[in-house]
Parts: sequence; structure tokens; C-alpha cells
Amino acid sequence: GLLPAVELNGEFITESVDIMFLIESSFPEYSPLLPQEGARPDAANLVRALMSLERDCFGLWCQWMFRPFGSEPNKRAFRRGLDAWSQALEKIDSSGPFLLGSEACLVDLMAIPFFERYTATAVYWKGFRIREEYPAIDRWMAASEDNIETFRVTKADFYSTVHDIPPQYGRAFSDEGSEEFRRFIDGLDGSWTLPLSPLDDNKPEEDLSARGTELEYRIEAAASLARNAEKITRFALRGVGKRPRTVTAPLADPDATPGNHTAEVEQALRLLI
Repeated sequence: GLLPAVELNGEFITESVDIMFLIESSFPEYSPLLPQEGARPDAANLVRALMSLERDCFGLWCQWMFRPFGSEPNKRAFRRGLDAWSQALEKIDSSGPFLLGSEACLVDLMAIPFFERYTATAVYWKGFRIREEYPAIDRWMAASEDNIETFRVTKADFYSTVHDIPPQYGRAFSDEGSEEFRRFIDGLDGSWTLPLSPLDDNKPEEDLSARGTELEYRIEAAASLARNAEKITRFALRGVGKRPRTVTAPLADPDATPGNHTAEVEQALRLLI
């Protein structure tokens, strides 16, 4: 039941970081995700320093999110971690948007899923918009969304991310002034009511990683809906189906059994397209 998991040369590993390094060392003939020692003599030390910095950010994030006291000093500490990460993005290598240049490296792949959580939870529980406050982090995350296909196709929306956090880490504590953001992300302010309003950079959801015009969004959405119609129909019917357990995000319950009314939902989807 552990994910991710890999078995290679008789060795079974369930730690994602160990899996990354194992694959990197086992298949050097493919595009390397770590700088080569000859091209960059300080590569090993630099990678270790960046990995340590990312873990520092994670620890500071946990303190701010999951401690019921000391929010302001914990916020300042977390910001110091973000400052250091932002400076790393700006100073280590100016040849590209990633930590070590124009191509994503192993540390980028390790860090970006955690920063996905940081950005969603910070705005939801604290009203703090990381990508607006830190342009270098915003550019790095945008480059990851545009260029790292595995991240782009697995990146979650804010609603799913924030409601998946408490079962994994425990209860998060909200700060005064964040209610507007939670209501928006949860759709309690009417933001989920059709027809949806156009995307707006000033809206609190912050998750505006899409690039393009409204017409392009509509065409992409229609094509995706048509291509995945059967799966979307089943997903839409989970809300009226059976749920074997109580979850914090019922609209994203992976174990729900779809209900009936398949024909009606299919017809509704055709009208949408």
C-alpha cells in the first residue's frame, strides 16, 4: 500500500528521494538530472545544500501551519526560508529559470511538489500569497508548470490540496483575515456558480498557472471534456453515489462509488461542449 514504490535489481524502495537517486545512478545514459562533476566541480556540495534548504523550508512551513500559537514569529521564520530559496533561484545560476540553469534538476523535482503545498495552504489558512510576494519563486513554479510534464499533469487544484493536508499532517490553524480566501477556494462565496467569472489576477485563489486567452481555455476545456467524457461522467456521479468512509474533501473522494443517472449526466456534458 506504499506509494511511490520501485523494485530494481532485487531492491525494493518506497522513499521517493531514494528512488530518484537510484534511477539517476542506474541509468546514466539518459538525460542526467544532476550536474556532472566535470562540468561543475561544486555539484555535490551544491545539491546537498539545496536539499537541506528545501527541508528547512518544509520544517518552517509545518511550524507555521500546524502550531496553534506563535503564528507571527512562525510566519517570519517561514519567510526567512522563502527568502533563502528565492535568493538561491536568483543567484546560483542566471542561465535559466531552474535551480541549476535552463533544465530542471533532481532538486527541482523534489522541491516543486512541496512548494505546490506551501502556496495552496499559505493562502488558504493564512491569507499569504507566496507567488505574489516572491517573483523568483513564481517564475520557477511557472517554468515547472510549463516544462516539467510530470508535474503539470499531476498538479492538484487548491481545493484538493488543502483538504488532503490535514489527514496527512494534522489540523492546520487559520489566521485572521484568511476567511475570504477559504470561502473562495471552497466555492462558498458563489465562485463555483455557473457561469464562472473570467480569471482575474487580483482574485485570491492565486493559482493562475494557465497561460492564454479565454477562447483558448474554452477550446482546451471542451477538447479535454470530449476526450475524457466517460471518466468525467463517472467522477460527476460520485457525489450521488456511495462513500465508504468520511473524508474531509467529499467532492474529491477517491473511494466513492458512482451513482446512477449516467445517461442524464452524459447529456448534460454534451450540452456543455
